[in-house]
Amino acid sequence: MSSEESAGAGAAGLSCVLSRLLVFALFVIPVLSACGSMPPSAPLCPDEILRRAEALRRPREATGDLTLAQATRHMRSNNPEVRRARAAYRTALAVASTPTPRPNPTFEISPLALWGGEILGSVAGGVDAALGWTILPTNTPRLQDSVNAVTARAALTEAAGVERLQYLALRREYAGTILEDLRFRSWTALAETARASVSTARRLAEAGAATGLDVRLVELEADRSDVDVVAAREQRVAAVSRLAARMGRTREDLEPPPESFLPPLPSTLPTPETLRSLAMLHHPDLAVLRARYTVAEKQLRLEYARRAPPFGIGASYEREGDLNVLGLPISIEIPLSDRNQPGIAEAYARRCELQARYLALLEDVLAGVEASRALVAVRVERHRMIVE
Repeated sequence: MSSEESAGAGAAGLSCVLSRLLVFALFVIPVLSACGSMPPSAPLCPDEILRRAEALRRPREATGDLTLAQATRHMRSNNPEVRRARAAYRTALAVASTPTPRPNPTFEISPLALWGGEILGSVAGGVDAALGWTILPTNTPRLQDSVNAVTARAALTEAAGVERLQYLALRREYAGTILEDLRFRSWTALAETARASVSTARRLAEAGAATGLDVRLVELEADRSDVDVVAAREQRVAAVSRLAARMGRTREDLEPPPESFLPPLPSTLPTPETLRSLAMLHHPDLAVLRARYTVAEKQLRLEYARRAPPFGIGASYEREGDLNVLGLPISIEIPLSDRNQPGIAEAYARRCELQARYLALLEDVLAGVEASRALVAVRVERHRMIVE
């Protein structure tokens, strides 16, 4: 066998091996991409959800005088708004914990049928295959990971803000429940005194020291006291229900705390400058908007990075009879009209919107701080006058 015949046989054998490998890859790649299993199905069963909700609303500790610390623990574990915010944070954290993948390579293969020309009257076969990669000119996956990370931090800030607001509402409703219970007991004592006055008035009327009109007036006053007791009981039930809902507990197993558990009043009011500084640093809604603004900044950078189009590079192989052809195709999108203008415009407008919302909210917060401080100062003065 001559050297030319040996070379031709070797080339034919190599092309045959390449063809078989390409056909094998055509069937193996889809199988590999389909590997993996879905998470188990978890349908929402109303009865099961109801049992879980009732279990959450039941207390896990011994009943008794409810302290503010115990109420706070129940609120942090059972409050619906807090659980909702934490679930949203877990979703954002799951996205941030998953790295953004780069584009997958592409593989193409197609059979060829050749006829005509020198092979007139016969048909020859061939194969055409290509393997390509998409190259990103900017590191958009890293920028997307950065956006996901700050989004998760923003969700954490929002969850902390929700918990803070719920705690402040809990303190208000905790103190309100104690005050409503005191009001109910006061009206009950007044009603009992009024009923005793009716008995006294009747004895005086029998002794001739009072008239029937006097007795009737005393009875009307006692009846009005009974109505006030019912109204006070209604307010007490509403206050206990609000506190139970805030804590995520049932109302039936919750009794108003004693008067001694009322939070102490501050001896002096903070200065307006101190309150404004604290509000700007620690107000939950302002903190949430600051975190969202950071997300908007990262998103704007990502949209600007997406202006540059990706380009593709790959390798191709073509066999036509005994002829083998290798190629190195390169492709790029020409950005004549689409340069991600809608994405950039939306991200920029979103950042401007958050700036305006932050400024408007800050003005509302500072105005509320000033009004609340003035109102508290008046109420403290009135309280001092009543006590003295």
